[in-house]
Amino acid sequence: MHSARRWIACLLLGLTGTAAWAGSYTQYLQDLAWRESRHRLSERAGSHIGLFQMGTAALIDAGYMNASGQWTGKNGATSAAAFLSSAAIQTQAVHDYNQVQWAWIERNHLDSYIGQTINGVEITASGLLAAAHLVGRAGLSCYLAGNYCNAAGVTLRDGVPVDGFGTPVTEYLSQFGGHDLGLDNAAAPAVAYSDDYSPGYGSLSGAGSSSGSDSEGTGGAAVGSSGVAVYDAQEAFALGSGFSVSGLASVLGALGTAISLCLGAWMILGNLQAVANGRLRWGAFGGRLVRTLVLVTLFAWAFQT
Repeated sequence: MHSARRWIACLLLGLTGTAAWAGSYTQYLQDLAWRESRHRLSERAGSHIGLFQMGTAALIDAGYMNASGQWTGKNGATSAAAFLSSAAIQTQAVHDYNQVQWAWIERNHLDSYIGQTINGVEITASGLLAAAHLVGRAGLSCYLAGNYCNAAGVTLRDGVPVDGFGTPVTEYLSQFGGHDLGLDNAAAPAVAYSDDYSPGYGSLSGAGSSSGSDSEGTGGAAVGSSGVAVYDAQEAFALGSGFSVSGLASVLGALGTAISLCLGAWMILGNLQAVANGRLRWGAFGGRLVRTLVLVTLFAWAFQT
């Protein structure tokens, strides 16, 4: 029934000439790999490895590691070296992981948000999948719920889930929206990765779907340089220092607010002593108190924005 509705919708859109163009699953994988690693096959960033920066939890979900973190040998991934040396293994691994993620999305009815616009971003199937890849299932779920969540393991910035580099979930929902996903197929498509790839972030329209065939891609991969990929200034800072910019900003904001409050308290106590010593009238004290409170409020607000 769901497939029939999709075909009817496509026919009607074609007849009216208003069909929205959707990207392919191959392009989705190419864009995601570019955003995660710049198509560097052997990329490492802490415990996250490869084209798609899959962590231990993701590899366990996909069946490539067991609960003890040992490689299972699935599809030839007998070790980290074997995994990192093969674009085909990594593509199949992220495809297997995507199937697990999408099954969870459907099981928890998060696909019911498809077609809605939240905070100016249209929710699509591929956007949901990419968002789960970025901030995990808990992060995606609490964002869609629309509440300031406190789920375990979810890092927030201004109430929006972010990853370890401070990238907000809204960025992936927007950048990777509109692709059709070939998740009905057991085998991943053959995908080419290259150093001069040009991603099509945010250029697609339409909701996309979780199914659909995908015959694009010619296989093979270009192996980029090893080492940690640096995407922008915030990520470079996080990789070099071990702290995200958003996390450091929160600490500095809290410290600045505390200093402002201490300074305000010191000024108020000084004025009270002046009143007690007869050097200041109560009327003048009231005026100074108001000015002090205004200044403290402004400083505290500035440090928190």
